[in-house]
Amino acid sequence: MELTFAIGLDVFADGLKRNDGLLYLELENLLYAENSNCDYGLSLLRDAVAGYEQQNGIASEDSKRQIPFFRDNRRLLIGPEVGLFVLRLYGNREAIPVSRKTELLVTVDSHKLGDFCLDENLYLLQCKYDEQRSRKQFMEKIALEYDNIHFDGEHFGFIPGTQFFSMLYTACLEICPPDWAKQEEWRLCAFRSPSDAEFVRRKGTLRSVSTVGLPFGCIVSLSYDTAGSQYSLLADLLERYGLDPYRYLEGLKE
Repeated sequence: MELTFAIGLDVFADGLKRNDGLLYLELENLLYAENSNCDYGLSLLRDAVAGYEQQNGIASEDSKRQIPFFRDNRRLLIGPEVGLFVLRLYGNREAIPVSRKTELLVTVDSHKLGDFCLDENLYLLQCKYDEQRSRKQFMEKIALEYDNIHFDGEHFGFIPGTQFFSMLYTACLEICPPDWAKQEEWRLCAFRSPSDAEFVRRKGTLRSVSTVGLPFGCIVSLSYDTAGSQYSLLADLLERYGLDPYRYLEGLKE
């Protein structure tokens, strides 16, 4: 299977500069990313808490459904200080968001990418779009974890070893709205401390990122608008770093 991601030409050019056979990619902190699914996934998790309480006759004054998922005034999940850094890839190239289609499209071999993730302590996660199934799975897990969560309307805490935090990560990383299903999205994910993040300015916006070096052996092809000089310059850029543009760049003919 092949997966495709979009990347700006400036980021691509910068990612080649070390000239060591790797393309250095910026995985963005998903909690700050534009068009993030996090609030949607977390809303299903909160609904699961409410559903469990309703099924078990838990009084409103004892409810835990309003437990905060984020630290005060920060886009940082409660629990361990972990940032969720992701690169979004798509199984359906035609369904890539229109705003990204003007960028360079990089297609990779998913099997080689998966092997790379195993070696580098990264994760390749497939997004889920079945809302009812996600609610049901959250309900089943909440039934096991409910008593491990302490919340009195103001203060909260957790029993050591609770799996509640993994549910927060699942909600953010894997659960997407049903109308996104045609994108067939996967995510290359790294868990990093926010203090280890790098900060870059892209398109006038400050972004929190973590850099990962992707072997060129994972890359199947590169696609860019053939009109204009940028396409030809892209071919020159590949040659500059010892990469055969005829091997990688779609539409280029000898």
